[in-house]
Amino acid sequence: MRKAPVLAMLVLVLAGCSTPAPAPGAPSAEAARSFLDRVFAVATTGSVESLCDLGSGTCAHDLRSAGVGTRPSAPPRVMGSWVVPSAPANGGAATAAGRAFALCGTDGLGRGYYSEVLIFDDGGRGLRAVNAVFWLGTRLATTATVNGGSPPPARYQCS
Repeated sequence: MRKAPVLAMLVLVLAGCSTPAPAPGAPSAEAARSFLDRVFAVATTGSVESLCDLGSGTCAHDLRSAGVGTRPSAPPRVMGSWVVPSAPANGGAATAAGRAFALCGTDGLGRGYYSEVLIFDDGGRGLRAVNAVFWLGTRLATTATVNGGSPPPARYQCS
């Protein structure tokens, strides 16, 4: 009877496999916009170093890259927003869903920029912002596969 060892092995293999927990859903439009306004307030009038308390893991690097005098004195205009769905990532985990915002503004040196910021729920840590250093003019990396086979949203034009 070789079925018992094979069955026991199958049970052990299946027990060792776990499905990653689903990523949190995108925050509501109101919650995301309120959080984005907090990011703007900290960036334009608060301690710019505390901006990374609201940002994702790349914030400190982005802040160092920003350069002296580039911090804007006024928040940008929000040109539009869209939901970015959760997507598979390397290792079987999923990226968090979020709400993206298209921004147009002027940095502290008078240079115009177009940026995209993603507000997402970081599980137990609350909301966070990808591209919190929004005046760098960074866009979100979106592809057809991230958006479930549909093309990425049209880019907005700053005028």
